[in-house]
Amino acid sequence: MNTGEINKATEDRSGKRRATSNGLMKSWLALREHPLTIVGLAIVSAFAVVGILAPLVIPYPEDIGSSVHLEQSLQQPNQEHPFGTDDMGRDILSRVAYGGRFSLSAGLLVVLLSSILGTPLGAIAGYYGGKIDTAIMGIADLFMGTPHLVLALAIAAVLGPSHTNAAIALSIPWWPTYTRLVRGQALVIRSSGFVEAAKSMGASGKYIIFRHILPNCVQLIITQSTLQMGSAILGIASLGFIGMGAQPPTPEWGLMVSLGRAYVTSYWWYVTFPGLAIFIVVMGFNFIGDGLRDIFDLKLR
Repeated sequence: MNTGEINKATEDRSGKRRATSNGLMKSWLALREHPLTIVGLAIVSAFAVVGILAPLVIPYPEDIGSSVHLEQSLQQPNQEHPFGTDDMGRDILSRVAYGGRFSLSAGLLVVLLSSILGTPLGAIAGYYGGKIDTAIMGIADLFMGTPHLVLALAIAAVLGPSHTNAAIALSIPWWPTYTRLVRGQALVIRSSGFVEAAKSMGASGKYIIFRHILPNCVQLIITQSTLQMGSAILGIASLGFIGMGAQPPTPEWGLMVSLGRAYVTSYWWYVTFPGLAIFIVVMGFNFIGDGLRDIFDLKLR
């Protein structure tokens, strides 16, 4: 490699670094205009870190399982147990902190499965159109016409009650959301100049979908996924509440609320703290999603 080629390669790398730096700076400036988005990021990050590090930081690691301490059953919040104890004498703070990893991982699994299934179908429907579009969107409309939680409950009943099965059951009714979103974007992109140029050069439909259409849908997918994370966590908690999600003694938030509902009138802390955890995390994801939607929306810019 001669001196000119070395200089050109160095300039290319420098240009890429500058472009990356400029992109990060623009993203930070955009985030600063949406303080609630920063609040949402802080909330979600805090719960994620606590969930990951829970075995190391929670005060009573043994209480995340089936341990029983009947002598300290249903103690109200105190210095030793800031969130109180449940009917088995287990520390609610430890269980809520550890339970974050179950709720967040299940919500992430729901979003991943539904987006992986729905995104390519939307791109195919929007690009090819015709009978393919009619068939895909007909199936999507069939799923969207059924209440999501009812359909998820039926699927969970078939698969059996478990944490993973609840996530799978929720992802199946939600894939049409991504299909509709990506299809609408694909209908716009397929008539653009760069797609016509790719066609004239002999590019296949598969190449255009994966090289041009899907990359231009990333921002929409990220925004939708963030907004759906809150709904997914709420859905997982709902299935856990009715016994079709995680099973005892798993410290999943919805299941904890379900177990404590019999004591809600006399021992308010049993359901209050896991319920607050659900509310705060869902609110955090909604803050992030609303902010990203405003940032990515070119019209609002």
